[in-house]
Amino acid sequence: MAKWLWALAALVALAAPAAANEKWSGRVPKVRVPAWDSILVGGRVIVIDDGFRTASAWDAKTGKRLWQTKVQDGARGRQTLRAAGGAVVWWAGDKMHRLDPATGKRLGSADTMLNHDCGLREVGGACAMSCECATVLVACDSGKKLGRVYRGEYVEEVDPDGQMSSFCGGRGDLLASAGGAAVLQVHRDDSPYGTMKVGVDVKTGKELWRSKQWGDDSFVLSGQSGGVCYLGELDGDLDVIECATGKLLWKRGAPQGLKRLARHLVLPTTAGLYRFIEGEATMHDARTGRILWRRKLKDTWVLPLGVFIEDYLVRFSEDAGTLGFVDLAGKPAGSVKVDQHASVYRDPGGGLYITGKDIIAIDAAGRERGRLPADPPNPAPGADFLGLFSGDRLRLLARADFRELADLPGSWGVVTRAAGAILLYRYGKDKVGEAVLVTAP
Repeated sequence: MAKWLWALAALVALAAPAAANEKWSGRVPKVRVPAWDSILVGGRVIVIDDGFRTASAWDAKTGKRLWQTKVQDGARGRQTLRAAGGAVVWWAGDKMHRLDPATGKRLGSADTMLNHDCGLREVGGACAMSCECATVLVACDSGKKLGRVYRGEYVEEVDPDGQMSSFCGGRGDLLASAGGAAVLQVHRDDSPYGTMKVGVDVKTGKELWRSKQWGDDSFVLSGQSGGVCYLGELDGDLDVIECATGKLLWKRGAPQGLKRLARHLVLPTTAGLYRFIEGEATMHDARTGRILWRRKLKDTWVLPLGVFIEDYLVRFSEDAGTLGFVDLAGKPAGSVKVDQHASVYRDPGGGLYITGKDIIAIDAAGRERGRLPADPPNPAPGADFLGLFSGDRLRLLARADFRELADLPGSWGVVTRAAGAILLYRYGKDKVGEAVLVTAP
């Protein structure tokens, strides 16, 4: 592209106006450019440009374009960006391209799984791609496939209306990683239904062991703690294993007589492996299973303070109840009443948010620090802001006092939760969207 055309394109992108009905509360976006995807890396907004051929970087302070790099001639499959290993990784169809975020220089490309029905998950420094009917360990920085691709079989069935349908009988996932080994849930090799667990070397993908004894839902409550891997199931079972060998180190069983799924939670902490099940909170030594402390509590769910939790991990599905808190020594630290159908979200600034009729903000000590109407109902927490969104509206609020920063109609996503800046993405209807960067409060 001629230099004057490149400069004109940059000016046009910078001049893209806010919609007339957007309310920014005095804040003017620093960057607002067309994009199919965007990330914030090292003070730069990096986007996939319209046309899917080039990537560009925009300075988060000045709004000026810093570089533009041609990466491909056309698009195949979904196109997404992520940061890994100090590089920007563009997952373009069945290729992963690595770019230097400072200069845009191409650092290399690798063949990988098709970015269509696949998701990439990182656990304990290992990465895997799980697709509708395939799972494989990959290099986190390049997407290069490591070892075998574990594939399932599609099952064809006749629906009640006489129509044929097909599905894959199981779900693959990366469950845990420690001690140089990762535990994958993959499709069984002797049946089109169900899954099995395999241990693989994180550097080569070489299979180390396999087992069919664990159920299909253990991906929900699994991870690593103290150099070992744990597999927790929704019915309440917990098995702790050596990641590299699959050897069972200790286990705990599910409650007897329940006619529903157990209220079961397993979390790694700096004090040990925390487990809550049906009113009982216990801290275990992760390697031996020795009980360090145990508390019987009346709360519906109990969380340890200062521990990372996944969004949606704790849900009040049947009835309203209470969410209790304990410190890592087992001392109760209060509780809060929670509405039916409420969910718990982590607050990157410290603490939690609880959804329901209101959004309840809980600080890092387990105390309520504020509440506001859930309008819109879905939270997108940031380090210094709170987003509330629905399919046709996004509100941005200051985390400290819930002062309104913006009220934006349309379909929006919150890209970054980091401190200092807020990167948003406005979805386009059958056309390119926009990356929009504003300063945090």
